[in-house]
Amino acid sequence: PDGKVQLIRVPWFQDAVITSTLTCLPWDGNKGGVLILNVDNFVSLNANIDISLKGFRGGTAIRNPLYKCNIDSFYLKNNDGINGNSKGEGIYSTINMLTGRGKLANGGGGGNSTNAGGAGGGNGGKGGEGGKQYVGIVCNTNFPNGGVGGSILPYSNAQNKIFLGGGGGAGQEDDTQLGSGGNGGGIAIVMCNSISSNGFSIKAEGETPAFIIGTNDDGRSGGGSGGTILLNYNTTIGNLALSVKGGNGDNCIASPIMNLHGPGGGGGGGIIWINHPFFNPGLSVNISGGTNGVNINQANNPWGATSGDNGDTLKNLALPVASVLFKKNIDSARINESLTSCTNFNFNGLAYTNGNSITSWQWTFGDGQSAGIQNVLHSYSSPGMYSVKLVVTDGNGCKDSTIKNISVSLLTVNAGNDTTICNGQNIILQASSNGGTQFQWTPSSLLNDNSILNPVATPPSGTTTFYLTASNAFGCTNTDSVSVFVRSQSSFSVNSPSPICPKDSIQLVAQGGDIYSWQPAAGINSTISNPYAKPQITSTYSVLISDTVCNFSQLLSTEVMVLPLPIVTATKQNDIDCSSNQSQLNATGGTQYNWLPAASLNNANIPNPVATPLTTTQYYVTGTDASGCTNIDSVVVNVSASGKSNYLMPNAFTPNNDGLNDCYGIKYWGAILELDFKIYNRWGQLVFQTTDPTKCWDGNFKNKPQNTGVFVYWVKAKTSCENYVFRKGTILLIR
Repeated sequence: PDGKVQLIRVPWFQDAVITSTLTCLPWDGNKGGVLILNVDNFVSLNANIDISLKGFRGGTAIRNPLYKCNIDSFYLKNNDGINGNSKGEGIYSTINMLTGRGKLANGGGGGNSTNAGGAGGGNGGKGGEGGKQYVGIVCNTNFPNGGVGGSILPYSNAQNKIFLGGGGGAGQEDDTQLGSGGNGGGIAIVMCNSISSNGFSIKAEGETPAFIIGTNDDGRSGGGSGGTILLNYNTTIGNLALSVKGGNGDNCIASPIMNLHGPGGGGGGGIIWINHPFFNPGLSVNISGGTNGVNINQANNPWGATSGDNGDTLKNLALPVASVLFKKNIDSARINESLTSCTNFNFNGLAYTNGNSITSWQWTFGDGQSAGIQNVLHSYSSPGMYSVKLVVTDGNGCKDSTIKNISVSLLTVNAGNDTTICNGQNIILQASSNGGTQFQWTPSSLLNDNSILNPVATPPSGTTTFYLTASNAFGCTNTDSVSVFVRSQSSFSVNSPSPICPKDSIQLVAQGGDIYSWQPAAGINSTISNPYAKPQITSTYSVLISDTVCNFSQLLSTEVMVLPLPIVTATKQNDIDCSSNQSQLNATGGTQYNWLPAASLNNANIPNPVATPLTTTQYYVTGTDASGCTNIDSVVVNVSASGKSNYLMPNAFTPNNDGLNDCYGIKYWGAILELDFKIYNRWGQLVFQTTDPTKCWDGNFKNKPQNTGVFVYWVKAKTSCENYVFRKGTILLIR
């Protein structure tokens, strides 16, 4: 069930003269490797029929620079070429065992590390064994880890099977002289009444790996097996040579001082099979196996490599040629379509069969849509040429298909390009339509005939948009529009800018003409339609608008109002000294405010923030009025160490969440620079501690409210008025 089937179309000839080498595609894992010549009468060879090397492929050499001694892996499942090289291809394959010493049926095994030889492929004869691994400084035992020769395959009329020659296995490589195993021979089937050799041959020989000479030597690769020749004839003329010999194993050629490496095994001979009970004297055959490789500079020592066995000859061939010609069930598939509306086609599928009926209909319409029923209505969304394909499947699972190109011309309409004319002129509307037969323009009162494709329009000044609706006999409609602008002095205009604040700019916009000239020109780009102006006081700008097409001109003007700045005033309530730690600021004149610097303010965006600077600070306030205009004022808050310090610590607090006296803290100690504030209960437990003057105790300890009672506070602080201040006292917590 996991095998592959190759279908080969075999042409028939009455007579055939071979004028150049006749061969076939090489086997690529899916197709090729087979040549079939079917001639009713006479074949004359004026060139060879040669399918040598077209069979199963030799193993691809994989370089491994690591020395691995005495590895005897028959079937490696990692396929990395580290412990063994690639096997030759055969009739059996598995993706998990493509490297290693073991064979793949008639495919020769690969050489295991280090420098072991690949085996020859097999077919009619067994492939030769690959040579043993390198013997020298690294590997000092004669370990037989060369590839295993490809198997002999069985042939008989009862079994009715023939095979490609097996590929040779690759030798192990640790240097750079990569050499793959030899390909096997292909399959040749020649059917004729009489064949004349004229001194030429039919060959299906295995490949001898290409000999590579290097400064060092590696394990060499095995030869491919001979292929298969089937000859079905009545008579031969001349001496016809048939050859299915195996390819030779590759030789090692290290210098005499080098140690032994594994040569490649020879490929097995192939199969020659004829339809007669004996081989007549006019036929000569070569079924010899390929010779093994040797270590040339080591007294031609094969070092475990062996030659391939001879192939075999068979007689009384019975080719399984059918006497009844093939007749396909589906004679033809056809498409019959008809247009039902402006966008819809009715597609009908037709199929003519000789037996089994159609069980499946599959449509593709060329626009990304498909359907699975015999007859279908399909609508196209855009015009064009579409390739419609119908695939039919019969009860045997056989398929046939047909393709038909469909031209879709939808109703289109184009009302023309927008245009401009002068006051008092008319214009012929340049509309077009594809597929439209009736037309309707609106507004009809401005046209001489609203039912034709190109009416004369007389629009008023300004812009008029005309709409064209086209329709046809199928009831399809489509609409497009075109705008006509009529130039006149009434088309000239200039905007009325919004009021601006001083130092702001505003864009002036004039329309309707080709040339513009603004006054006063100072400070603006006076020759464009939309310059920016930045007046400091309320100003009037005039513009001369000219139409060079219709020779109109007009002087228009506009006023830019400049609003006054708000009068923003910043004041303070007091400075900061040892008796006052904050200053109330106040600003007037705006509706919104922003104070800087904001770090020492309780809120920088209100008119009256509270300032608590540690050093003398100048505060700037930006006031914005209702028109968005802004102005700035400032005030300086002085910070000094003068005056008398006023330390205040309350003697009780009520943490009952009523918003009054809920948290116990330092009320005022001046500008505190350093602080250590602690509160203890009556047992001396520390229930609160902070270094932040703004923090206070909420009456809880370990997240639990404390009962009414007396607590002790302890304060040590460094202020702007005194170096260090220490206070200790009692407070009453009241619940």
